[in-house]
Amino acid sequence: MRFITTLIVAVVAFALSEMFLPEIFWLKVVVLSIGALVFSKNAFKKIDNTPPSKGVLAIFGRRLNVELKEGWHFFPIHPFIFSYVAVNVEMVVQDLEPQEVRTPDKTQVAVETSIAWIPGIEGEGESLNTYINKGGEIGVRKSLRNGIEDRTRTWAASNDEGPADWEEAQALKGDAHEVLVKAILRESLTEIDSPIPTTAWLRFFARPQAEPSDYDIAQGWAKKRVTVLPNGKKRKRFSWKGLDAIFQAYTDDVKEMLERQIEKRREDVRAVREGSAKFPIRSLGITVVKFNVKEVKVEGAVAKAAELEEKEKKERAADEVEIQNVSDRIRQLLADIPNLTVQQAIDIVQTERDKVARTIIAVNGAQTAVGSDLLGLAGIAKQVVEALRGGNSGQSGQNNPQGGGNPITGFDPTGAKAQFGKPFSHMTKAEQDEYLRVHNIQRRTK
Repeated sequence: MRFITTLIVAVVAFALSEMFLPEIFWLKVVVLSIGALVFSKNAFKKIDNTPPSKGVLAIFGRRLNVELKEGWHFFPIHPFIFSYVAVNVEMVVQDLEPQEVRTPDKTQVAVETSIAWIPGIEGEGESLNTYINKGGEIGVRKSLRNGIEDRTRTWAASNDEGPADWEEAQALKGDAHEVLVKAILRESLTEIDSPIPTTAWLRFFARPQAEPSDYDIAQGWAKKRVTVLPNGKKRKRFSWKGLDAIFQAYTDDVKEMLERQIEKRREDVRAVREGSAKFPIRSLGITVVKFNVKEVKVEGAVAKAAELEEKEKKERAADEVEIQNVSDRIRQLLADIPNLTVQQAIDIVQTERDKVARTIIAVNGAQTAVGSDLLGLAGIAKQVVEALRGGNSGQSGQNNPQGGGNPITGFDPTGAKAQFGKPFSHMTKAEQDEYLRVHNIQRRTK
């Protein structure tokens, strides 16, 4: 059409020149040349490539379903007959604000998502018109945000496909991703021909099989047993016998079809997460290249409680390691040094660990270490004793000729506890000096 228009213009220009300049050939040539230059300058337009852009052809101001790529294009009698609408087709990375939702147990959870998309659909000229009609970048951003937020709320509150509580919400981050991908890219994904939720099939066909949700268990598709181990950790065992029985009841053709559909859906979900494929949304005139559920985070009082619980778990684990290391070192000292008491071994370990200030007291010519208040073992003394009894009780008794009482609760070689109601190491400086004076004991510190 643009060529025909150009041809008509040329014919009209030539006819006018013949009418008004019939005898002056050179003037006719000049006028026609100038007219051609003006016409060409007005008709040739460039669609920029920085930023990446495309154009939609328009005639008499009405947009056509014709996509124009970047570069030079010819628009006769621009802009009165032919024109174009430029569209920025640079990738848009849309990080949505954390969506606050509530799980069935009324816990507030924030779901943070991100989506990357490109205006237009390759090979579909009408897609840019759709994109423009939806309000361009601003309108599409709003539509995507509303759709994702609405589907997130539905997922979080759902009793079937959603989480049962906040803990499951965090564990089912993959489910949230699959559900939201399905909501956004429904028209581009493989249909799953089954009344059972796709998320359940995805867990069932995973290798190794994924842990079932509470809804899976409530429907009888799976069973789960949680065992608390002596160290406080939980061991989970589960089976999918219920859903496997349903699957085995299908015909071989249905089984094959279902497995193929689930595997294709898994590949699609992985591809959109990694950004390795393109998925058109024709209703918005865009192509989605990546979508991610970045985080499912618990908020409010439950979040603080969960954080505290996690901190306590780490502290308990650190205490267990410390107890084991101290106990192993004490056993080693008791085995290597004859006639060494447990308290003396503890003093050595604590001195090695820079946990005590070592004080030597001379009593009747003999030197004894006191002043060790077990700064580093105050909170775990009982566990260390139990560890020593469990692993080296015989040797401990043999190497502790002093006997009597718990050797870790306070070293009291001269009866200070009976006199003052507390071990020597717990006395004030004045009380220690008075005690040493009464018992004629000299102190020297190394």
